[in-house]
Amino acid sequence: MDRLVTITDDDVEKGATRIRNIRDTNYANARRRGQKVAPPEIVPPEIELALARASVEHSRSGTLDWLFYRRWRLSEGWLSDEETRRALEIFHDWLAQNMRRAVISKRYEGLVMAELGWKPPAKTFAS
Repeated sequence: MDRLVTITDDDVEKGATRIRNIRDTNYANARRRGQKVAPPEIVPPEIELALARASVEHSRSGTLDWLFYRRWRLSEGWLSDEETRRALEIFHDWLAQNMRRAVISKRYEGLVMAELGWKPPAKTFAS
């Protein structure tokens, strides 16, 4: 869990490189197919890195969710390796996602990633 929530500058730079490569490949493929497309826009480095960081955070949040889908159960808590092999993964389990957010918020106070993912709708006077 520590590795997933720790996003280094190297992780962000690798994410930015991956995004650039995908963008350039898509442009080259479109040109090769004869499509008339505008060249990729030039993005300021600080915005490119911010987008890459958001992408890495989103990806890691999903990975953390899957960790909780596989290993956390309300009745048993955190499953052992043996129990995990026998357990059924509960895909998009809102309770597991909320538990992930609660654990990350408590264990890594102030971490933005703790807020990523599904949240219950806010109560309003209309509901």
